[in-house]
Amino acid sequence: MALPGGLNQRTHTQLSAYTHATLQGTFHFWLEAVVTWNRDIIGGVSPYNVCNVQWTCSAAVDLWECRATLGGTPAPGVGLLVGSGNAVSANVNTSFNVTNTQLTLGDGVYQITVYVQLGGIWYGG
Repeated sequence: MALPGGLNQRTHTQLSAYTHATLQGTFHFWLEAVVTWNRDIIGGVSPYNVCNVQWTCSAAVDLWECRATLGGTPAPGVGLLVGSGNAVSANVNTSFNVTNTQLTLGDGVYQITVYVQLGGIWYGG
């Protein structure tokens, strides 16, 4: 599929062999992006109950959201909202936390996906 404005699709996937409250982070952007996180597995015991997610995008975005899905097909507006924000300038590091209390669908492997909105159109997933 052709992408607008010559943008490139970048994908970063982190898979874990664990199955208890595991984050499966798959980040798809139709633009230059870097996404990192500090923990693959979260649970109910501090400090292991929080995962810090950071992302940087090469284009200015109007809105962003991060969704956690347990099974099913990820999409903007689908799954548990675990992070969101308004306008972010290009190449600015954005950081937020995902906590075990946000993952309310039970134990399992959650797919964490960041979506960005540019010009009224959602990209990602």
